[in-house]
Amino acid sequence: MRGIALFSVCITVVAATCHFPDGTTIQDTACNPTAPNSTCCGPGYACLSNHICALTEHVSKDIANSFSYYVRASCTDKTWTSPECPSFCTNTSNGDNVGVGGMGVGKCDGDGGVDRYYCRNKVTADLSDEVLCKSPAYYIGFEGASIPCSHLTFLT
Repeated sequence: MRGIALFSVCITVVAATCHFPDGTTIQDTACNPTAPNSTCCGPGYACLSNHICALTEHVSKDIANSFSYYVRASCTDKTWTSPECPSFCTNTSNGDNVGVGGMGVGKCDGDGGVDRYYCRNKVTADLSDEVLCKSPAYYIGFEGASIPCSHLTFLT
């Protein structure tokens, strides 16, 4: 008599709490849910390897028209001391939003092996992309290309 073996697999999904730099919580999703700490992005945003969240076609038009294409969002580490938290666009003196809503980030045109982004704040508001993207005083540079993480592309 041949028996059929049945296996029951129980997977426990632990929802991580995501925080903005000021400590407030948000219903974002961890980009790397198995890591002790992770950057988090909002529903419909792609997690990029440089800890930036990118708008996708999975975000409603109302939201897409109201927010920046790129954002510095949240992190599972409430203290924001983990290297997995985005360490940029968190200067409230410059007008960076550290609470609910995330922080808009602009992207410069490609320049070889360095991707350049800048915080969309009161310091950069009246500056041209040319000025922002040519001065290290304004941009944040990331070596290599900013591609979506292979383990997670879209957060829904």
